[in-house]
Amino acid sequence: MNNYINNKQLYQQKLKVQIDKLNVHIAELKTHVEHTKTDVSNQYQSKLEELYTKRELAQIKFQELQQTSEEAWEEMKQGLEKALAELNQAWKNAIYKFK
Repeated sequence: MNNYINNKQLYQQKLKVQIDKLNVHIAELKTHVEHTKTDVSNQYQSKLEELYTKRELAQIKFQELQQTSEEAWEEMKQGLEKALAELNQAWKNAIYKFK
């Protein structure tokens, strides 16, 4: 049980760092969009909305993971990893569109 708790805590710390990093990237992207021309900004607003949605899902999964039992942890972990991968990919897609 103690090993499970240690592993879970380390994993949560790692995920928190990833989520925080993506939050910074999203904030930077938002600032960039706000400083672009209006017609261009409107095009990228939908990309930001997609990022916000995926970020919210990842944060919900993270909160759920924090409260899971040992039995449900692996399943929740996979769901959160998928949500973070989708968020990361959406961020990369948005950045690519801005170049």
